[in-house]
Amino acid sequence: MKHLALTFSLFLTFASFHLFAQYEVYVTSGNGATSSVKKFDATGNYLGDFIAPGASPLDWPQDILFINSDTEAIVSSLNNNAIFRYDGSTGAYIDTFASTISGPTRMKIGQDGLLYVLEWGGPDSRVLRFDLSGNFIDTFTNITVAQSIGIAWDAAGSVFITSFGGADVFRFDATGIYTGIPIIGPLNVFGPTNIWFDAAGDIIILDWTGNKVRKYNAAFVQQPNFINSIPRPEGYVYLPNGELLIGSGGGAPSVRRYDSNGNFIDFFATGSGLENPNAICLKATTAGLNEQIITQGNSVSPSMGTTFYVSAELLTDSNRVVVFNVQGELAQELIFTEGNSFELSELSSGTYFVFVNGAPAQKIIVE
Repeated sequence: MKHLALTFSLFLTFASFHLFAQYEVYVTSGNGATSSVKKFDATGNYLGDFIAPGASPLDWPQDILFINSDTEAIVSSLNNNAIFRYDGSTGAYIDTFASTISGPTRMKIGQDGLLYVLEWGGPDSRVLRFDLSGNFIDTFTNITVAQSIGIAWDAAGSVFITSFGGADVFRFDATGIYTGIPIIGPLNVFGPTNIWFDAAGDIIILDWTGNKVRKYNAAFVQQPNFINSIPRPEGYVYLPNGELLIGSGGGAPSVRRYDSNGNFIDFFATGSGLENPNAICLKATTAGLNEQIITQGNSVSPSMGTTFYVSAELLTDSNRVVVFNVQGELAQELIFTEGNSFELSELSSGTYFVFVNGAPAQKIIVE
């Protein structure tokens, strides 16, 4: 079978993904006694605390991920030097997922299926790797990045880490070896937090101290700001319709909604005890989604594995496959022109939703 990897296109992707509209939005909030995770519906209505203040040892939550087919949620806790584990449905505290981390901030699952955890504090801040059961694997990076708080991979597999304290972006190869600070001209970022690559391959950086969202091309040449003014930006997530939510910790804390070009739309969430929103993530809900999956038949089989087959009635001369994880994030996009199968072995084990040639979503498990 011949595979042709496609450049990610948010417009095409979200157009295919329009049926995946049932989701909730989770936002980390507060510190000390107010530490919590807030839950909102898809339109920004407050649904209550997923993790209530005082319900666990949580102190200054930084990031949240749903893992193991959404049965568990893990939250990095800066002041506890630990990551805590919670029930993925109720938010009930389970245990300490991982500890002895010097101020854990961002968490991302890499293509190797391991959890990458950034360290804020300590004299030797590195990126650590764990498996999804919380077992320590290794120290990934070979040099210190002071107050690291943002991580992203480019198409070549290089890893970019933001240094809040150093006001810089560090680049590492796929094995964790430092390869330089990839800047042409002044970076002009004063306190970078989250970093990601957009559909065109441009680099987007939330500048917490500068109160802006910066933009650079793939050569790290500065472009016009993606967003010219936003107080204390930190935490982001793309919605299935292509819009963008960004946490704003300045003034009255809020989650703000923008279109795909960085134009402000409205305030998605305010009040409800929201403080310094550090992370935002989506979780698919079963309402509507499972019903859609059941009624659309078995266009992709089997339901579990790494190699999947497309039913004959869906096949065309060029078959487009779009795969999302349960947070609504694009996981893979490909086309195949020969045979009737496609391979997802590069994805981490877990639950995904797959669209073939624009047909309704089908739930699969990569294992």
